[in-house]
Amino acid sequence: MLIGLFGMLLIIRRGLLDRAREISTLKAIGFDVESIKRQLFRESMIVPIYAIVTGVIAALLSVTYALPAVSKFTWATIVAIVVLLVVIAWRYTKRICRTIC
Repeated sequence: MLIGLFGMLLIIRRGLLDRAREISTLKAIGFDVESIKRQLFRESMIVPIYAIVTGVIAALLSVTYALPAVSKFTWATIVAIVVLLVVIAWRYTKRICRTIC
């Protein structure tokens, strides 16, 4: 999961860095910097959210036969990991959007 997370974060960073000309154009046209940051953040969070949701669904489907035997501690750990992944992606994307604009 960590390798996937780092790969996802690198893709987000590279995607935002590649849009420097677009950001400059939006600034030249007269868009507010805060609105540009919000737009970039929303667009960049689509990738990690879909990746995390897809990964969780695929993992649950692959172990459906064993779901009744899973303890509450395991469920709590899974939820904590998913929340942690979302928070890491959110904070990283927010930071990158701030530095690019």
